[in-house]
Amino acid sequence: MPPSLGAHFFASLLNPGVSLLLAVAFGLLWRHNRSQLYPKLAAYCYAVMTAAFVLAELIGPEYRVLSFVANIGFLLSSVLMSASIIIRYEVGIPFFLYSLIFTLMVSSYSMVSFVDNCLPCRLYDVNFALGSVSLLTAFKMSKAQRRHVIDNILFSLCFLVSANYFIRPVLLSVLFSDNFSAFHESLYWATTIFAQIMISVAVALNLLIAIAVDQMMELRREANTDKLSGLLNRHGFDHALQTLRDAERDKDEPIALVIADLDHFKRINDTFGHGVGDAVIAAFGCVVRDTLYDRWIAARFGGEEFSILMYGVTIPEAYGICEKIRKNFETHCRDNMSGRLRATVSIGLTPGALSSDIKRLYTEADSALYEAKRAGRNNVKIHVIDENVEGFLSRKSESCLRRVVS
Repeated sequence: MPPSLGAHFFASLLNPGVSLLLAVAFGLLWRHNRSQLYPKLAAYCYAVMTAAFVLAELIGPEYRVLSFVANIGFLLSSVLMSASIIIRYEVGIPFFLYSLIFTLMVSSYSMVSFVDNCLPCRLYDVNFALGSVSLLTAFKMSKAQRRHVIDNILFSLCFLVSANYFIRPVLLSVLFSDNFSAFHESLYWATTIFAQIMISVAVALNLLIAIAVDQMMELRREANTDKLSGLLNRHGFDHALQTLRDAERDKDEPIALVIADLDHFKRINDTFGHGVGDAVIAAFGCVVRDTLYDRWIAARFGGEEFSILMYGVTIPEAYGICEKIRKNFETHCRDNMSGRLRATVSIGLTPGALSSDIKRLYTEADSALYEAKRAGRNNVKIHVIDENVEGFLSRKSESCLRRVVS
């Protein structure tokens, strides 16, 4: 076998071959779900890295321009991978710092390559630039919420990759101080090539797992969400309630359970068409999402019926929120839909505790909703113990509450 086709030649194909496979894998993932940008950036990262490795394998002492282009490719692929990871955590891409690192590396590398021809300086420039990008990635991740084990692994890996790039040129200076150019033929260089493959694969595998976790969470969200209103469905509501109870099992905070029903919804569908009816449901979901706090739970139970669970609220606070939803929904529909359309909502509310029997609270809230409809619709009724008698708020108490929240 000719020397050019020996073991060294096939070993040199490992890095570009692995990078190309990873580029294809991330590209296919992005095609499957184009709403996620970071798999696309990861695909670009490994595509650029493949080209850089191909160039690097052609480099000899006389090809300094080719070496310059290859190392720019390595830095660009590192920036693309950093941006891919940072986008996933939604902490803001540091464009200025990327540009600064890129400019400093290109300027310095040009000087030590084409003016001084200093091989150690070139290695320091490239490795320190790559290490800076990895360290910047880890710093940005430290500002993000890391909810899964894979997030912490990826965070730690960014630090390890950064340390590798900062330590490597220092070791080269110590091990090859007498003949720096000899490191290309050394066991150290072969180990470095293998380590680069392992780094690429480790980062890619962790990011692939992170993508898989994200897609599973997205599927779970879709399974638990009502697409028309943007709120949870009944299954999602039950799951969210159980999650809240598990998280707050040592507390027995007050809650308020709400059942809301859009008034004369069948008439709206019959008069204006199902398209308008869908728009009314979407509008109510939008109003609810804009009004509630993050930890409160809201769901569409089917048709025109909705349920809301407010956590850690008093009766006046819950009543005020319900009144705000009722008024905002009526105003939104009046201002944004047909002038003949009058969409309103009736709301039943009952207080309880997080440990309360949820079926009993549903029954009480449903009774309050029935009372709201019987009282003329487009109002809020509360089921409470008033003057030691379980029932609805007295007219005097209700009038007082209206003055409190108005």
